[in-house]
Amino acid sequence: MMSVTMTPASTLNANSPYDYRCSYAIDLTGNGTQYGYSYFTTGSGPSTTGPALLYANPPNGAANVAINTNNGPFNGTSLGLLFNEPIAENSLGGITLTPAGGSPLAIGVSQNIGDTEVAVTLPSQLQPNTVYTFSISGVTDYTGNAISPVTSTFTTGSSFDYTSPTITGSVPADSATNVVVTTPITITFSKPMDPILFDSSHVFLRDHNTQAVIPTTFTLSGDLTTIALTPVSPLSAGTIYDLVETSYNWNLTDIAGNGLSTNYYYYSPVATFTTAP
Repeated sequence: MMSVTMTPASTLNANSPYDYRCSYAIDLTGNGTQYGYSYFTTGSGPSTTGPALLYANPPNGAANVAINTNNGPFNGTSLGLLFNEPIAENSLGGITLTPAGGSPLAIGVSQNIGDTEVAVTLPSQLQPNTVYTFSISGVTDYTGNAISPVTSTFTTGSSFDYTSPTITGSVPADSATNVVVTTPITITFSKPMDPILFDSSHVFLRDHNTQAVIPTTFTLSGDLTTIALTPVSPLSAGTIYDLVETSYNWNLTDIAGNGLSTNYYYYSPVATFTTAP
């Protein structure tokens, strides 16, 4: 008697906004609820596939992970999970974090990045030299499609890490000219970075004169220190471009949650370069 499920008598309309609310409900002793309201917009068709885990932080297989977790852009924690679609809040109980040989920890979970990211908080720091495993099962999307159970494991080291990462270089370099339009475009960091936080709002390529963002795809290197941007269409000849990293909404951080010591903004790109005529 603690939840209500509303089942529409017919299929919802595609690409349409809806809201639902609860007013003046009372519990068994007569205590009234606060006014409840939520809204959403449907997509273009039905969904039959469950969500998938894209990245975990610390990443799967990571070793010598710092034992502090009280940094990061969301809820003061560096631990997180990123899924390929929004996750239903009432299914987050299917996420556990367990040290080797122990019992699941008492974790807190909260959603960010349009409900695609789950921040995981701990009551204390991680234990040194310990293998930890995220186990994810029963987690569903908004439609109720469940994830195929998956695990992600990392191993801590013996120390804390409060050193901020920096940007150590880019290709093309700042002020480069006569750049071949097929030159790989990369930004390199001094430390492995949290893979959950990279998106096209934080690292992107733009036309210097028009400020138009150039569509690209992302690739993170295996050691998580370099991000490569591949333009969807070839760059134009004789054109000035900006390679931008910005702290829009949140800072990029390393695995331990330390933010970049220098965050660039729209008016200060990592590199400005000119393609060959």
